[in-house]
Amino acid sequence: MRFFLKLTVFGIPSILFALLLGRLMAVEIYAAKFPGSPIVQELKANSLRVLSVDWL
Repeated sequence: MRFFLKLTVFGIPSILFALLLGRLMAVEIYAAKFPGSPIVQELKANSLRVLSVDWL
């Protein structure tokens, strides 16, 4: 039971951090490839927008 709690306490935040880091890297690669695109311009204006998700 203790191993499961340790795995949960350390595993879930590290998975979420890895997903966030992957998303940031993807945005940086896209920005390097297409520097003049409207999405990149919007992200430069509001950099925290990378952390949000547009479902529609």
